Amino acid sequence: MSRLCQVAARIASDGTAPLQPAPLLLSEQDRLTLRSWSRSWSIRAGYVERARIVLACAQPGAGTGSVAAAVGSTRPTVIKWQELFRAHGPAGLEDEPRPGRPKSIDDAAIIAAASEPPPPASRHLTGPPPAR
Repeated sequence: MSRLCQVAARIASDGTAPLQPAPLLLSEQDRLTLRSWSRSWSIRAGYVERARIVLACAQPGAGTGSVAAAVGSTRPTVIKWQELFRAHGPAGLEDEPRPGRPKSIDDAAIIAAASEPPPPASRHLTGPPPAR
């Protein structure tokens, strides 16, 4: 038996450290919210992946590696979202603010500018005539 297996067996037999983390306990409201996120086509893909990770972690006996394989993610990603959900609930799955300069023009201004017709002076074609 390898040294690592001996240490793992001793830890498991002592009961001092479980080999798998306790499953996430979801309220019925959280479970319904996460299911709707995981099945939605209109929500961003990041939220769908996070909801699937948390739902998979809530299954009894689900280990980090098996959840990562089932969802198609990595173990560090599963651990991150599991810990954030434990600490903050569904609000912990929100995106964090991105670094960098904030937007200087809001979306409404862009839509308004694109909806306006061009100025009258630019309504005629300039350049060579179109080919016939």
